[in-house]
Amino acid sequence: MKKKINLIFIVLIIISMTFALRASNNMLFTMVPLLGKYYLNFTTWQIGILSSLFGVFPFLVSAFLNAKLKSSSRKKFFVFSAFLYFASFIMFYYSNSVNIWFLVSIAGFSLGALMPNIITAAGLCEDRLKRERIIAIYTITLSTSLIIGPIIESFLLKFVNLRESFLIFAIFPFIAFLMSFFIQFPDESKAEAEKVMVIKNPYFLAAIISILIYNIPFATLIAFGGIYAKDVFGLDISTINLYFSLFFTSSFLGRLYLVIKPPEKIFHDMIFSGILTIGGIFLMIISNSPFIFAVSLFILGFPHGFTFVLSLISLSRGFDVSQRNIANSYFFSTVNIIGTLTPLIFGYILNFINIKMLFYLLLPFALVFLSLLVLKLKSSKFI
Repeated sequence: MKKKINLIFIVLIIISMTFALRASNNMLFTMVPLLGKYYLNFTTWQIGILSSLFGVFPFLVSAFLNAKLKSSSRKKFFVFSAFLYFASFIMFYYSNSVNIWFLVSIAGFSLGALMPNIITAAGLCEDRLKRERIIAIYTITLSTSLIIGPIIESFLLKFVNLRESFLIFAIFPFIAFLMSFFIQFPDESKAEAEKVMVIKNPYFLAAIISILIYNIPFATLIAFGGIYAKDVFGLDISTINLYFSLFFTSSFLGRLYLVIKPPEKIFHDMIFSGILTIGGIFLMIISNSPFIFAVSLFILGFPHGFTFVLSLISLSRGFDVSQRNIANSYFFSTVNIIGTLTPLIFGYILNFINIKMLFYLLLPFALVFLSLLVLKLKSSKFI
């Protein structure tokens, strides 16, 4: 009974901190560009560079600092980063055209320390089914925060200006700071005594290739999907937002399914998710009506829900509890750098081709990585 109560407490801590962090960093991602444009008179180029810092710093901190620290040092670094993250929200109220670069860097730096350790904490349970259910609960919390966070944000902006909203939204980073003292860290004495081979581990490679199948199309869809809908179908911004709600709804349903029924054959599920991604992209490209476009978004939401969960489960199965921080850090940094570079590269390519051709380019990317995944799984005798 005591073990059960302890597990419930741990899950509630993970849910609380995950929600607080994801809702607040989504607010940063959407509001900092607006702050730069309408309050600081930044150019679109400056806004693009500023936004990219949200991906660059988590990548650097996660891969080169968090992955190298011992468990005891990482715990202190984790709590300190949570405080820095909270402080950055307060300081955004006082931001100007000079210090905003420092504040965005501090926020990104903090997230690079916070997110991988929460992922690791979510996978500490020894029982496999319970552990994978907690991982799925962690990801569904991410989805929930993406739905509720913007609603709170929208409500606040009816009563306060953009700068003031950072002060009020700081309650979420403050909650994350309080929760940071209770997040568990694994015993890594075994990992410290032996070298952890992450890159060559087939479970890690399967997780990375699987996320590449989806994350490149997803980053492109988030950055340019609205422009595609407007240019191709003439949809207004309000309708476009409604269409994207279909995408996040199916993503939520996909993750909810994995909470209720943790997967057994994750590698078969990864392949199925890849096929869904390719099918959704193809349907989007050939769609000749807003309805078919909406259906394609709904289909693409399911692999968005599945892929991240399956990748985290793969890491939890492929690494000992003492080794997962390194694996999670490298995985998180990879996801961040893909999300940062994809819009920059594809945004440059858009100077030479039209928006529809850009989405055609996603198909060969997804097909190549799906083929690599199948080959890797076969060579590792996973399928």
